[in-house]
Amino acid sequence: MAVWASRLAFVVGFLAVAFMAIIKWLGTEHFGDENITYVGKGWFRESADWDPVQNRVIVSCFEGGIAEIRVNCSNPGAILTEKKVIEDGDYAGNASLGVVVDSPRNRLLVVIADPNKRYSAVAAYDLQSLERLFLITLCGPERQSFADDVAVDKDGNAYVTDAHENIIWKVSPDGSQTTVISSAEFSSVPSKIPVGLVGLNGIQVHPEGFLLVSHTWAGVIFKSSLDGSFVNVVKLDDSLNVPDGILLVSPHRLVITSALSSYLVESLDGWETAKVIDTYTGPLHRLSTTAFLRSGKVYINFGVGYGLKTRFFTIREAFKDF
Repeated sequence: MAVWASRLAFVVGFLAVAFMAIIKWLGTEHFGDENITYVGKGWFRESADWDPVQNRVIVSCFEGGIAEIRVNCSNPGAILTEKKVIEDGDYAGNASLGVVVDSPRNRLLVVIADPNKRYSAVAAYDLQSLERLFLITLCGPERQSFADDVAVDKDGNAYVTDAHENIIWKVSPDGSQTTVISSAEFSSVPSKIPVGLVGLNGIQVHPEGFLLVSHTWAGVIFKSSLDGSFVNVVKLDDSLNVPDGILLVSPHRLVITSALSSYLVESLDGWETAKVIDTYTGPLHRLSTTAFLRSGKVYINFGVGYGLKTRFFTIREAFKDF
């Protein structure tokens, strides 16, 4: 027994060392000039958006708070360092998830959620001073919820998805009013995976006045009116695997991030139907979560960090012809 125990200990030790070596190698992979590489202390950065005025990427920290990455245009390809710029004690202990830079109103919107589904909220901050403009509780412990992503319409209303209950909260521009957009259609599509853990997820507001929303576990995109009075599944010519964040790059084209691959989807009939016209596959050991536009280019955020003492994150340019 002692011999077998020593052999088992040797195997376990060898695998542990090998695993640590692989993680270290993954964290030091090479990135090109058109990508943004940075280090941080957390493990997961769910969402990212571009602030063109201050030349920085805003990222949400799953352990809580918001960080910025100042892009060094004079030294493209350099490894950057994130800096925590928001740590709000009023919702400490909760995860920061969806973020959107609302440039017309000079503000940043942040979605907050308890991983145990006991609290969901949305906050707004001044984009320059980062002073908080409002913090709205969307749901408390009275029921389970998980606020996930956010989009803003032309009037400044915010739309926040609940990935647990498959509803959308609509928040007025000043945060004074909250209404719920619900439809049985949001829960009508069966899950492609045995357990339905994540429902409504990524969200965008189309300039013609409707919503496009991803449902992760069902693998579909919904088209919804702004009040939820009509909802239908966008008929795609190809199936999607766990769609996450979405980005409307034009009235007819949508980027869909989806785990190991991302899709460029086109619709020519007002998003009744659509087809995949391009696919981007990033590093296989990464996980794509969201996309944003920077200087007319699409960038894919890979949320998982790799490394030992510090974690390396990557944001990569994709879909050069969109």
